[in-house]
Amino acid sequence: MKYSSAQSSRLGNRSNNEDRSTILYRDAYILMIVVDGMGGHTGGEIAAQTTIDTFRTVFNNIKLPINNGRSFLQQVLQLSHHAIQERCREQVDPPRTTCVCCLIDKNHIIWAHSGDSRLYILRDKHVQYRTRDHSYVEDMLQQKTLTEQEAAVHPMRNYVTASLGGSTKKPHFSISEKIPLKTNDIILLCSDGLWSAFDDKEIVSMLQTKPLHPILEQSLDQLTSLADKKTYPHSDNTTAIAIKIEDHTSPNKVSTITITTDLNYVADPLKQAVEDIEAAYTLYKKEIK
Repeated sequence: MKYSSAQSSRLGNRSNNEDRSTILYRDAYILMIVVDGMGGHTGGEIAAQTTIDTFRTVFNNIKLPINNGRSFLQQVLQLSHHAIQERCREQVDPPRTTCVCCLIDKNHIIWAHSGDSRLYILRDKHVQYRTRDHSYVEDMLQQKTLTEQEAAVHPMRNYVTASLGGSTKKPHFSISEKIPLKTNDIILLCSDGLWSAFDDKEIVSMLQTKPLHPILEQSLDQLTSLADKKTYPHSDNTTAIAIKIEDHTSPNKVSTITITTDLNYVADPLKQAVEDIEAAYTLYKKEIK
């Protein structure tokens, strides 16, 4: 499978960036993750970074092949949940984070999410698949007690009903079935700072129908910039990562990897988080099959 990839993150009109993202590669597997931390001071950042580091630790150490992608994502989400709680166990109100992730194996994809960070699969100039937010407003939309226009300005539009970390014993998340990918598919993962600025048709148009730039990395960077400008002065952290399938029949080959970021966070407190992740991995690794 030949593909191009890109990442972009912007601070927005915020003092710190609680979003994190990464694209990991190992043999024929690609793992994509976007998280959006929630919590006072640096708590949200620690929850987000702990999740990223947990995914990286498990992905880099798990025995290949990954025979059950759904089970893999489920177990790493659970590990991340426990790692956040362990890292922040002395806090009265432990931080939380949303998470959207996907595992690409050759020309198939499985995804999972908790909260309102989203995955889109753009195909043939429309949204083929999109995660449904775990949020108060999304529940009302599904019950048809709220319109899309009302949802966009609802005072509880940022209230999520699921996340990793916090005080709940078990995390709540949704996992897809395995879906085949096709040439020219674009897999987009993003925080709410991006999708809240545009409707689905606008995202499809700017990335696929009439891309902002012929190169994916440039289109994605311009898209996050537009989201930042469109929502100013209330602009949130805005993070997006994407992969475009250039040929789903070819062996894995990446043509573009670019990280564009203006992240601003304190790294020192996260060193301990990494140690906690290693401890959590040792404790829970028997659950990873």
